[in-house]
Amino acid sequence: PNIPEAETLLGWPRGEIRTRSDQIRAAKELHKLGLKWVLVKGGHMETDASKCVDVLYDGSHVHELESKRIVTRNTHGTGCTLASAIACGLAGGLE
Repeated sequence: PNIPEAETLLGWPRGEIRTRSDQIRAAKELHKLGLKWVLVKGGHMETDASKCVDVLYDGSHVHELESKRIVTRNTHGTGCTLASAIACGLAGGLE
C-alpha cells in the first residue's frame, strides 16, 4: 500500500507515518496480519523532495528501494501499475 492506505489498513490516524522508521514499522505491523511480503510505497513521503523510497519487508529483512523522485503531475495510477506488474510476475511463476 501507499502511506495513506497503510495507515487505513492499520487503523492509524492519517499522518502517523512521517519518517522512514514509521514506514518500516508499518510494514512490520502489516506483516503480522499474515502477509508473506509487504511493500509500503514511499511516494507520499515528503521528507526528501529528491528521492522516493519504498520499503519491502519479508518477515526477516527490510529492503529499502530508493529511486530519484520524478517531479510531474502525471503520477496517478503508478501504484496500480506496480501491483499489476507484481501480479503478472507471480502469475508467470516468479517467487
